[in-house]
Amino acid sequence: MSPPHPDPAARTQRLVALLTWLLAAAGVAGLASLVAQYGFVLDDGALRILRYVDFTVLALFVVQRLLRASVEPHPLVYVRSHKTDFALIGLIVLSFAGLAAAGGGEHLRAVARSLHIEDVTRVYVIAAQVFVLAGVGLQALRASRIVASLRIHPSVTLIASFLAVILLGTLGLMLPRATDAGALRPVDALFMATSATCVTGLAVVDPASSFTGLGQLLTFAMIQIGGLGIMTFTSFFALLAGAGIGVKERLLMSELLSAENVGAIRGTLTRVLGMTLILEGAGAIVLYYAWGDAGGEGLRRASWAVFHSVSAFCNAGFSLFPEGMGHSAFAAHPAATLTIAFLVVAGGLGFPVVTSVHRVLRWRLTGRRGPIRRLTVHARLVLYTTALLLAGGTAAFILLEADGVLAGRPAGERLLHSFFQSVTVRTAGFSTVPVGALLTPTVLVMIALMFVGASPASTGGGIKTTTFALGCAAIVAFGSGRRGVEMFRRQISQSSLSRALVTLTLSLGVVLAGTLLLTLTERAGFLDLLFEAVSAFATVGLTRGVTPSLTDAGKLVLVALMVVGRVGAFTVVLALLPQKDEGLHDYPEENVLTS
Repeated sequence: MSPPHPDPAARTQRLVALLTWLLAAAGVAGLASLVAQYGFVLDDGALRILRYVDFTVLALFVVQRLLRASVEPHPLVYVRSHKTDFALIGLIVLSFAGLAAAGGGEHLRAVARSLHIEDVTRVYVIAAQVFVLAGVGLQALRASRIVASLRIHPSVTLIASFLAVILLGTLGLMLPRATDAGALRPVDALFMATSATCVTGLAVVDPASSFTGLGQLLTFAMIQIGGLGIMTFTSFFALLAGAGIGVKERLLMSELLSAENVGAIRGTLTRVLGMTLILEGAGAIVLYYAWGDAGGEGLRRASWAVFHSVSAFCNAGFSLFPEGMGHSAFAAHPAATLTIAFLVVAGGLGFPVVTSVHRVLRWRLTGRRGPIRRLTVHARLVLYTTALLLAGGTAAFILLEADGVLAGRPAGERLLHSFFQSVTVRTAGFSTVPVGALLTPTVLVMIALMFVGASPASTGGGIKTTTFALGCAAIVAFGSGRRGVEMFRRQISQSSLSRALVTLTLSLGVVLAGTLLLTLTERAGFLDLLFEAVSAFATVGLTRGVTPSLTDAGKLVLVALMVVGRVGAFTVVLALLPQKDEGLHDYPEENVLTS
């Protein structure tokens, strides 16, 4: 009896499984190749070997995906559900074709020279690295679903995602080719990576003069990822890659994005990233034309416009100009300054507010019927509080600095500078005036505004505008003898009030503890150290000259403050304390004296 013939489909399945493991291993090698080629100075021989590694990874990626589709019962369905994979395959094939055309035959070489294909192949080498990283990223996204399925509290996942980006950013900034003066010290790289990921803006080295193009690109990536959140990106690209997200992942994203409808997470993610790209793109276009020749020419001018637009929308406060917002690109061009201010406000409002405004405007402009015809209570509270803080901060700055940094300036310029400082002091960290020269009353007002910060589910920090508003409303309500807090004809839930009180108390404790530690590690005035601690915790990025002279211990204190401030003190407590289910019984109530 002859042995049974192996099933061809089964053999193909085993081959696909083998290629998948090979691709994972090769992907690690490809990622190492990417780091080596752009992070270190290598000779031509090493570069040639690394490019062979890249080609191998790309070929494995193409073959594995094509074989995987061939064994599916419905290949077209598989292709449609993995559109990104096969779009990458198309680009890879085109790149290989371009390389073959540039390297094969004397006739083809002449054609290639006439069509400048040699230049294209140089671009191909860079594009190949992107393809490698994208292929590895797609595998990591699918592997992240295993992590998301574990019983981990969302607060732990949120903190872990920020720490992971900070760690990778630290390693990236330590690469020799990331800075002009060689590799950064680990503590300095950690500080800069934390400041970028937590969208703070404090800097122990000047990114404009110390970072190379690679260092600035890494900073840009950390700002964008940190501003929106790594989980937002991974979930969106998991959907884009056809991996999908499960129920637990949707619950996690609804927590991170403050989405009310768990079933609409796909739409929420799309709107969040769509609105972000639209606003940042529009801001970059305006900046490109607004600051004129002061922003440089050509590609440099465009890339800097994009960098500053993203830095402003993410409330990061990083600038590639050596003088920051004091550069002539902003000082002589009010349109650029106002554009930065608009982006800061838009990013600081929070995505739930932007979504609510968008829905109401769409309903009113199109006349479509829908369940949402007015702004949510949260959106109205954020908008009213933001407007009040902007107006109050502008007025206070004009009055307090009339004989200070604003002395002798025209009325319009005074108003512009005062409004801009009122906008950016709450979380962005840009400044058009010397912060170290401000009067003590102005500094105290700025500390208060920084502590309040931006709004929930935004790119900013601080205790948040809603916490401040609810705290003030609770004081008025309980002081007038009311049983609860009412706003916009709605009763505010007790859980919201309790969370606001806990957030306020924890945040004050964190800032005071950070200030105490800084007084032990640094030699500076108490007001300057308090300003520095609040600036780090609220992810603002303003300094009164303390940051450049920080000791290593002081840098680590600010790193901790920036992380806690970005994820939220309340979130850190949730991650540290064990979560217990509510009991089946309640004890009798009893009053405790509080005053």
